[in-house]
Amino acid sequence: MFRDMRRVDRDKGSLAGIEILKNSDVSFLSTVSVDDGYPYSVPMNHVYLDGNIYYHCSKKGHKIDNINNNSKVCISAVSEYEFIPEKFTVGYKSVVIFGQASIVTDDDEKRKVLREVIKTYSTDYVDAGNEYIEKLFEITDIIKVVPEKISGKASKEF
Repeated sequence: MFRDMRRVDRDKGSLAGIEILKNSDVSFLSTVSVDDGYPYSVPMNHVYLDGNIYYHCSKKGHKIDNINNNSKVCISAVSEYEFIPEKFTVGYKSVVIFGQASIVTDDDEKRKVLREVIKTYSTDYVDAGNEYIEKLFEITDIIKVVPEKISGKASKEF
């Protein structure tokens, strides 16, 4: 179903891929556009929780329309990279994830994810973050991606 990695010497496996994702502040969520079938990719903050990848967003927009039409998504992220000019290359750790996306409808799961977002990205503001969650709860969606294939990859320099 999914292609094997071409550079198998750089394959770090799915567990390393999860660690790369966890160490990335931004990942790119790619969907299939409902408008014209073109790929649509957007950089977003994510959290990895209970084996799934979650994104918070508005209830309306291109990515929500796309997911409601076609749940297949691809995520990519880089946790480390370094240009190595004298070797004409780049050292990196990256991950590519294929999975199925859906909109979280369970309020308890949604709150749990939003609290994890606050804990991850606003560590010093948890109390204020919890108030913020409640204030914007009804106009916020959570995208849940259930991974089907995770490929961690790193150059020899890392």
